[in-house]
Amino acid sequence: MALIAEWRRLLGARRVLLLDVAVAVVLTLLSSPSTRVHADATAWWAFSAVMVAGLLIRHRRPLPAFLLALAGGAAHQLDLYVPLQPIDLIVPITLYAVAAHSSTRRISYVVLGLAITTAYVIGIVNLLRPGVAGGRFALPGTVSSKAELSMEALAGRPAPDSVAALAALLGEAVTSAMSVMFVLVLAFAWGTGVRSRTERLLLARRRAEDLEREQHQRTALATAAERARLAREMHDVVAHGLSVMVAQAQAAVAAQRRNPELSAQAMREVVTVGRSSLAEMRQLLGVLRGCSEGADRLPLPDTGDLPALIDRVRAAATPVAFRVEGEPVNLPTSVDLSVYRIIQEALTNTMKHAGPGASADVRLTFGRSQVEIEVSDDGVGFSGAEEGNGLRGIAERVKLLDGELELGRSAAGGVRVHARLPTSAGARFDRVVFHAPEVAPA
Repeated sequence: MALIAEWRRLLGARRVLLLDVAVAVVLTLLSSPSTRVHADATAWWAFSAVMVAGLLIRHRRPLPAFLLALAGGAAHQLDLYVPLQPIDLIVPITLYAVAAHSSTRRISYVVLGLAITTAYVIGIVNLLRPGVAGGRFALPGTVSSKAELSMEALAGRPAPDSVAALAALLGEAVTSAMSVMFVLVLAFAWGTGVRSRTERLLLARRRAEDLEREQHQRTALATAAERARLAREMHDVVAHGLSVMVAQAQAAVAAQRRNPELSAQAMREVVTVGRSSLAEMRQLLGVLRGCSEGADRLPLPDTGDLPALIDRVRAAATPVAFRVEGEPVNLPTSVDLSVYRIIQEALTNTMKHAGPGASADVRLTFGRSQVEIEVSDDGVGFSGAEEGNGLRGIAERVKLLDGELELGRSAAGGVRVHARLPTSAGARFDRVVFHAPEVAPA
């Protein structure tokens, strides 16, 4: 692709150069200095060659090209025996190039001023030289020769008529250079318009590129957020399911000789939890792949599934006290799922880290604009549990919902997880508080 782009650039530059060569040839052929009255045409053609050189480099070096063209054009205008020729159009052509392609607008304005000043000065010089308008500047007064008029003005002794003659000279210089100035200003205005359109196109292209880049960034952030969400979901499913299955398997091994029926019941619970976890994992993987699997796509758990969750934890030999306070209300889907996952992860931490014989207490309180979750246990406390992914996942869920989370020791010495999630637009929290493990029990 880079090679193709380079070839296109070279071909485009060659086409531009061929076009400039064609313009130079046409203007040269149309120009014919009057050699009958002006015997020395060599100098005129030499300056024409300088102007052609400026024309050929105008795209790569617009400012030097204009200076070359201006030098040649000024020499042509100072030749009183040859009128303006088509080749003199190279001056406004190079001025257009400067106005359209110079590095800054200030340079183009300076160049325009230089071109107009040069044309005006050449007009004055030509009016002061013999051979123009009969060689005399016919104005009333004692000074009639142009050379004498200039000397009187420079000597500081202008008579009233001389002042009028000088003013008339300056005015006539403007009139004589008016057509040239008009062509120069027209070329400059055209080049400035092209420059403005080019800048607008570049600005629009940059904005489009910025918007496309921003869209890619938003997509990447959304993808990362979705992956993080799925990772949290997967962690909660796997961690809880495996914890329950391990506890049930241990109970089955312990009771297989003394109470075979209890052992069989524990293994049936292992099968049930394993199938449920596999179904949830299959659902999450389906979301990750972006495919639909029909009946395998089960609905996400919510607060209505909390009793079943509590029963599974109780069946794994972890006593759980569960109570609901307030009038239950329909929660937003994200809040409903987060309530379930927070309680699930807190109970999983109790099963994994609280130690044998620990019990948990779960309280779910529905308020007018928030739902409050509190899970505490009477285990050994923060024996490494605060460093795991579970509590970090809880904190991320609460933060995403603009909730409030407190992690610390419970009154019984174990771990206390207390979260408040807003359920309406008017409620908003933005605080996550981690109490250090060494804090004394409340």
